[in-house]
Amino acid sequence: GLVHQVTDLCGDVFDGISREDKGLSLTLCPVKVMKIHGFQGTMKEMAMIEYFLEYFPSLKEMQVYAEENSTTQLRNREVSKLVLRIFQLYNKFSSCSVQLFFI
Repeated sequence: GLVHQVTDLCGDVFDGISREDKGLSLTLCPVKVMKIHGFQGTMKEMAMIEYFLEYFPSLKEMQVYAEENSTTQLRNREVSKLVLRIFQLYNKFSSCSVQLFFI
């Protein structure tokens, strides 16, 4: 799934760029389509999606794939409904189309 553990080494691929400017460098990235596989509906994943929507202004389409028969939080009907409502809000308030697919 979409997992990222924040450490002091985060962003070191951007050698020579201060931590404050790393968010700025992401805004200059021309990513237009993002595909996320193995989505489980966790709060961490939702926070990462929100982060991508905020810091990738060129992003036009985000395809999020979850396994239909997996034992994730998305099997819970209420969690699944909540995730879908949040995705609707993402679509309403960003220029990116966020879509959830069950495979």
